[in-house]
Amino acid sequence: MNQKMYDFRLKLNFFSVKNIATLRNAGPIKAQYAKTHNLDYEKLLDASEYKEYHRKQMVEWSESIRKNDPHYFLRLSIEENDAINKPVWLMTDARRESDLIFFKGEQFKSAKLFTVRIVASDETRKSRGWVYTPGIDDATTECGLDNYTEWNIDIRNENLTEEDVIICLQTVMNAIEEALKTTK
Repeated sequence: MNQKMYDFRLKLNFFSVKNIATLRNAGPIKAQYAKTHNLDYEKLLDASEYKEYHRKQMVEWSESIRKNDPHYFLRLSIEENDAINKPVWLMTDARRESDLIFFKGEQFKSAKLFTVRIVASDETRKSRGWVYTPGIDDATTECGLDNYTEWNIDIRNENLTEEDVIICLQTVMNAIEEALKTTK
């Protein structure tokens, strides 16, 4: 690992531990689904056959909950991560425009929303082991933000070098530093 990457990881670790709540939609969805259906939560988190076997039913289940309360899992993630007590929230897996609209809402009007999109072509994804599943990979849960255009930064995850990753993520780190300055 080169010195720039090492320095970057140290800085990210410092921010994460002290000031960042990392929010995920998938975590609370999978935890609640596992609890409700008596499944292995840890296995639902990885890219295993176990998760793929339950994926369609899990998506249908989570959509039924979202139909009644579109932000249920977002609020659950905020609560589970004690985010209310952290100045920076990092949502790692927004899936639909309603997720972003939630964070643009009145209750967060004093917050700075910084959006990052990370995409890769289907060819690149296939080379990493992804297999297209009709009814899942073309659903809102996977492509609900495909037409969203108001990103602060758009990262094309195609053949990036370590240096490219540092440059992309440094922009994010700069935004976090600015947000922290305004919360003091």
